[in-house]
Amino acid sequence: IYRICGRDYRAVRLAQAVLGASVCLLVVWLGGALLGPAEGLLAGWICAVYPPFIWLTRLLLSENLFIWLSVLFLVWLGRFQHSPRAGNAVVLGALGGLGALTRPSGLVATLACAAVILALRRPGQLFRQRLMAAVLVCAACAATILPWTVRNWTKLHAFVPITTIGGRALYFSWAWIPDGKRLGF
Repeated sequence: IYRICGRDYRAVRLAQAVLGASVCLLVVWLGGALLGPAEGLLAGWICAVYPPFIWLTRLLLSENLFIWLSVLFLVWLGRFQHSPRAGNAVVLGALGGLGALTRPSGLVATLACAAVILALRRPGQLFRQRLMAAVLVCAACAATILPWTVRNWTKLHAFVPITTIGGRALYFSWAWIPDGKRLGF
């Protein structure tokens, strides 16, 4: 957006508002697919008036894009469940890779999704088909992340798949620390 519009923060906020509004539509689709059309519409309305989502779109943070990619990932997972084709597995992995480039926890979600695809049995589906789908999800995710990893190799002269703070960010976001101390301090 900066490349097209220059350093215009209003353009970024407008793009984030469009992403936020489309999240509501994706939630309608996802809720409708999981629970029914009326419930999907209710979920979309709740998403549209949920104060943290409204507040978040005005901030220039990667969370806006990550939320959109995460909900689209879940929508595509539902599509894959209805139609477990190779193309859907590749798109699912690519969305997971884009989510991982936005927030490192997206990689954990993509790997967990591949494990679930491998573990869940469907009538008439062979283990080999599930294995191939899980491999396609992981390969598409890796192919999406690869250009950034190569960039990190050339700029940092080290193997850094996504970010240098991914482990610490995952630790802070997933670890329960009773006394409020971080990393032993």
